Amino acid sequence: MGKGKQNSAGQAKRRQEIIDFIKENGPVKSGVICAALSLSRSSLSDDINAINAQTSVLTSPKRGYYAYDPEAESTLPNGILRGKLDSVHIRQWYILALLCTAPRSFESLLEELQSESLRCGESTLHADLKALQDKGFVTSSSEDGEYLYYSYMLYPASREELSRYYSQKKKMDSGSRILISTYNTIEKKIAHSIPDRTFDVKKSYARHTGKQNTLSAVQLELLEQFQRFPYTTHALSIPYVTNTGKHLTCSFSSGLIIYSVETSRIYLLGKDKKKKNTIIALDRIQMDRIEVQNSHNYCYKNPEFYRIEEEMFSLSVEEPVTVRVRFENVPFVASKIEHLHKMRKYSKLELINNDSEILYTDTLRGVPDFARYLRRFGHHALAEEPKELKDMMLYTSRKVIDLYE
Repeated sequence: MGKGKQNSAGQAKRRQEIIDFIKENGPVKSGVICAALSLSRSSLSDDINAINAQTSVLTSPKRGYYAYDPEAESTLPNGILRGKLDSVHIRQWYILALLCTAPRSFESLLEELQSESLRCGESTLHADLKALQDKGFVTSSSEDGEYLYYSYMLYPASREELSRYYSQKKKMDSGSRILISTYNTIEKKIAHSIPDRTFDVKKSYARHTGKQNTLSAVQLELLEQFQRFPYTTHALSIPYVTNTGKHLTCSFSSGLIIYSVETSRIYLLGKDKKKKNTIIALDRIQMDRIEVQNSHNYCYKNPEFYRIEEEMFSLSVEEPVTVRVRFENVPFVASKIEHLHKMRKYSKLELINNDSEILYTDTLRGVPDFARYLRRFGHHALAEEPKELKDMMLYTSRKVIDLYE
């Protein structure tokens, strides 16, 4: 074999070792690669440039090199941030990730980008937003005198939702949406480019607190019927029947679709015409009478609704309150309270009175629901705050005493 061919073979082998090392250890700094593979920095730089020129497999954001599979981006629409990652790509993906979380004003976007040390002035942000709008990934409108930017480019990727997506694909502009499975690549880019910043995109759609397969065929059919309306972008006039059989119609902007394990029902969580937080059971909606309104849905996927859902003890949009309860620290009580604590994001546990009692505090919506939960503990639970909760527990106790008397 000639010397040129030997050099070429050795070069190819070395570059493959670099790729394999980065795939296994990335993100990794150049110094670590050089030390592990006995390379000089200049040789590594030449090899990286050659690899990128040939395959676009490696990128070099500020946290170091990492490898990704170009095939993972094959479903991205043409002309949108494929291949190598540079400052423009990082910034535009970050803008999209922010806007898929909630609508934002120009000033808010600029402040958040600058807070992450991304070089972005007003003219740069205007150019980025225009580029994303031209590709159909960002829209804008004026709400209550404020100009806001939106992005609805994500689409859910669970089995049932994908089935519905493909069945409707001919009716939709598939080039303006990206499957959540593809978004994993975007998430990785942002995570490597902006330390300690992650986006849970799976929360961008219907949130099921139970398993997806708990939904019945009837419930899936209801979801499919409702999804035929542009609820993510427009307010809807929704006629429904209350628990008491009363027929009402609500001008409604959807925030989230949630599934309650306690009731085994699907609910719409959003705001009515007066911007009051509202919950409507999906199975009580008269689907054939829903009307699309001209007004924009200003609250779809707003972080406010994720917070509301996390605070709801069962199903309630009451104002959140802080509850404080003392439990006897006995095995069957402690296990239940520890399980509750794991489920509740804002709860705290503390052992008090020489570990004989457990102090439970939480911020929640739905004091009556929480009171019903406490009643199962009998005399092992003592409500301290708020007064409303104490009064409910006292009322129950007095009713029980009256029955025995």
